[in-house]
Amino acid sequence: VLDWQSGYQSAEAPIPPMPVLDTFGFNFMGRLAHELLRLSDPLRFDFWPQRAAWHDLTEARARGLNQATLRSVRRAVGVPGLEGVNRILGFMAARYVRVMAQRIEQATTTLAAREALEVFRESLEPITGTPTRGATHYAEAINLLS
Repeated sequence: VLDWQSGYQSAEAPIPPMPVLDTFGFNFMGRLAHELLRLSDPLRFDFWPQRAAWHDLTEARARGLNQATLRSVRRAVGVPGLEGVNRILGFMAARYVRVMAQRIEQATTTLAAREALEVFRESLEPITGTPTRGATHYAEAINLLS
């Protein structure tokens, strides 16, 4: 929400803008969404369905995103904050899909690229569940398309 869009911003007592600390988010909610994504990054973490949690691939005991983390976030920002994080993540996902679709469209102009994507599609089957070591498959596909 920009300053002029906020219902809490007032001309008499304006809320001062905070300096941007990093490139991960313009505001607190953006940085929170980025941190949640970092804790479930498939290049660093693996999802364990038995524990409903993400665990670090390099350290046996390190945990990523789990139910306790989400409970802490809910206590900190409440349901309205979770709705805001949900919207931010939705916008990020939609943008990512749009950019990937454009890249795939540009990259599949050759027969070799189309054949490589067919091999990638076959490596993800069956499509009824989460692929094992999906990060490896996706990294290979990105290398093929770049």
